[in-house]
Amino acid sequence: MRIGFIVEHYPTTQGGVATSAQRVARELVKLGLEVILICFDSTRPLDSEEFVSEEIDNNVKVFRIGPFFLKQKSINIDSFPEK
Repeated sequence: MRIGFIVEHYPTTQGGVATSAQRVARELVKLGLEVILICFDSTRPLDSEEFVSEEIDNNVKVFRIGPFFLKQKSINIDSFPEK
């Protein structure tokens, strides 16, 4: 079974919400569940081209959404390079 969380903070951010989310996610992994967590990352500069980063924390798949989504209400598609 897959479990998904969307939280405002996750370690390396300090605080009760971040720590609680990490503990719950890790315990669910110990029970054999697949845990995917999405959190916000305000540490990267606004001009960063990497909007989402992915990491693994004790078998918890963590996606950190960059500050672009925190500061703007929409995405200007003209700013994306053509492939």
